[in-house]
Amino acid sequence: MDHIVEIKERKSKLVDTLIYTIETTKDKKILKDSILLLIDNFKDDRIIPLLKKLIESPEMVGYNAFLVYALGSYIEYSIDFMFFVDLIISEDYHVAFNAYNIIANYFNDIDNELIEQIVIKLKLNYSTQVEKKEFFDNMLNFFD
Repeated sequence: MDHIVEIKERKSKLVDTLIYTIETTKDKKILKDSILLLIDNFKDDRIIPLLKKLIESPEMVGYNAFLVYALGSYIEYSIDFMFFVDLIISEDYHVAFNAYNIIANYFNDIDNELIEQIVIKLKLNYSTQVEKKEFFDNMLNFFD
C-alpha cells in the first residue's frame, strides 16, 4: 500500500512541475508538449483554470485553438458550456470551431434549459458575427 501512496505523491509532483512549466514558459513548443504530456498521461483537473486563463490571454492569439482542444479533454471534470459559447462569440473561426465541436460532442449531456440559454446568447450576438455568419447559422440550426 505504501507504493501506491508513493506513486500518487510522485504523480502530484510531476503534475505540479508540468503546470509550473505551462505557467512560466514563453516557448510555444514546450507549452504544447507539456500540455499534451499532462493530457495524455495524467488527466489532472488542476490544469483547467490555467487553460482557461491561457485561452483568454492576448499572448496566445493564433495558438488558442489548440488550448481549446486541450480544455475539451477535461470536459468531464468541468462542464462549463457557456465558457465555450463565449469563445464561439468572441474568438476567431478556428477557436470558435473547436469550442463548437466540444459542445456538439456533449450535446446529449446538455439539458434543455441550458440549450435555450446557449441559443439566446448566440442570437443576441448574431449581428456582430459578420465573418462567422454562416458558421452561426449552422450552429443555430444544430441547436434547433
